[in-house]
Amino acid sequence: MPLEPSALLLTDQVAVVTGAAAGLGEATALGFARCGADLALCDRDAPGLARLAMALEATGRRVHQGVIDVASPASRFVTGTTLHVDGGGRAAGGWRRAPGGFAL
Repeated sequence: MPLEPSALLLTDQVAVVTGAAAGLGEATALGFARCGADLALCDRDAPGLARLAMALEATGRRVHQGVIDVASPASRFVTGTTLHVDGGGRAAGGWRRAPGGFAL
Protein backbone atom coordinates (compact mmCIF):
# COMPACT_ATOMS: atom_id res chain seq x y z
CA MET A 1 0.00 0.00 0.00
CA PRO A 2 1.61 3.33 -1.06
CA LEU A 3 2.06 6.03 1.55
CA GLU A 4 -0.06 9.10 0.78
CA PRO A 5 1.17 12.65 1.57
CA SER A 6 -1.88 13.20 3.81
CA ALA A 7 -0.44 10.57 6.17
CA LEU A 8 2.75 12.63 6.53
CA LEU A 9 1.67 16.26 6.69
CA LEU A 10 4.65 18.58 7.11
CA THR A 11 2.80 21.88 6.76
CA ASP A 12 4.68 24.79 8.41
CA GLN A 13 7.78 22.59 8.81
CA VAL A 14 11.20 23.28 7.24
CA ALA A 15 13.34 20.43 5.90
CA VAL A 16 17.01 20.65 4.89
CA VAL A 17 18.18 18.55 1.94
CA THR A 18 21.82 18.32 0.87
CA GLY A 19 22.70 17.17 -2.62
CA ALA A 20 19.32 18.49 -3.71
CA ALA A 21 20.00 19.36 -7.36
CA ALA A 22 19.57 15.85 -8.79
CA GLY A 23 19.02 12.19 -8.06
CA LEU A 24 18.12 11.09 -4.54
CA GLY A 25 18.44 14.62 -3.16
CA GLU A 26 16.00 16.00 -5.71
CA ALA A 27 13.57 13.14 -5.05
CA THR A 28 13.86 13.76 -1.29
CA ALA A 29 13.18 17.48 -1.71
CA LEU A 30 10.19 16.80 -3.97
CA GLY A 31 8.83 14.31 -1.41
CA PHE A 32 9.14 16.77 1.47
CA ALA A 33 7.45 19.45 -0.65
CA ARG A 34 4.66 17.08 -1.64
CA CYS A 35 3.98 16.56 2.06
CA GLY A 36 3.78 20.33 2.61
CA ALA A 37 7.25 21.21 3.93
CA ASP A 38 9.17 24.34 3.04
CA LEU A 39 12.78 23.64 2.15
CA ALA A 40 16.38 24.67 2.69
CA LEU A 41 18.36 23.16 -0.19
CA CYS A 42 22.06 22.95 -0.90
CA ASP A 43 24.21 21.46 -3.64
CA ARG A 44 27.40 22.20 -5.60
CA ASP A 45 25.39 22.36 -8.83
CA ALA A 46 24.10 25.97 -8.95
CA PRO A 47 22.03 25.62 -12.17
CA GLY A 48 20.42 22.36 -11.01
CA LEU A 49 19.69 23.84 -7.60
CA ALA A 50 18.10 26.95 -9.16
CA ARG A 51 15.95 24.78 -11.45
CA LEU A 52 14.66 22.71 -8.53
CA ALA A 53 14.05 25.78 -6.36
CA MET A 54 11.97 27.40 -9.13
CA ALA A 55 9.92 24.22 -9.60
CA LEU A 56 9.25 23.95 -5.85
CA GLU A 57 8.38 27.64 -5.50
CA ALA A 58 5.88 27.23 -8.35
CA THR A 59 4.03 24.73 -6.12
CA GLY A 60 3.75 27.31 -3.33
CA ARG A 61 6.62 26.08 -1.18
CA ARG A 62 9.10 28.53 0.35
CA VAL A 63 12.65 27.62 -0.64
CA HIS A 64 16.02 28.78 0.67
CA GLN A 65 19.01 27.62 -1.34
CA GLY A 66 22.78 27.68 -1.02
CA VAL A 67 25.52 26.55 -3.37
CA ILE A 68 27.60 24.50 -0.95
CA ASP A 69 29.94 21.51 -1.12
CA VAL A 70 29.06 19.75 2.14
CA ALA A 71 32.18 17.57 1.82
CA SER A 72 34.41 20.65 2.01
CA PRO A 73 35.33 21.99 5.46
CA ALA A 74 35.39 25.50 3.95
CA SER A 75 31.68 25.22 3.12
CA ARG A 76 30.40 24.14 6.51
CA PHE A 77 29.43 27.60 7.71
CA VAL A 78 26.94 29.59 5.68
CA THR A 79 25.84 33.03 6.77
CA GLY A 80 22.97 35.27 5.84
CA THR A 81 19.94 33.13 6.69
CA THR A 82 18.77 31.64 9.95
CA LEU A 83 16.01 29.05 9.78
CA HIS A 84 14.17 26.91 12.26
CA VAL A 85 14.72 23.42 10.86
CA ASP A 86 12.29 20.61 11.60
CA GLY A 87 13.80 17.73 9.60
CA GLY A 88 15.97 16.83 6.67
CA GLY A 89 17.56 14.35 4.36
CA ARG A 90 21.17 13.88 3.35
CA ALA A 91 21.87 12.85 -0.21
CA ALA A 92 25.34 14.39 -0.50
CA GLY A 93 28.56 14.25 1.38
CA GLY A 94 30.87 11.40 1.98
CA TRP A 95 33.77 10.08 3.91
CA ARG A 96 36.98 11.99 4.14
CA ARG A 97 40.26 11.01 5.69
CA ALA A 98 40.66 12.72 9.04
CA PRO A 99 43.50 12.45 11.54
CA GLY A 100 43.00 9.16 13.34
CA GLY A 101 40.38 7.77 10.97
CA PHE A 102 37.44 8.64 8.80
CA ALA A 103 34.81 11.28 9.55
CA LEU A 104 31.79 12.72 7.84
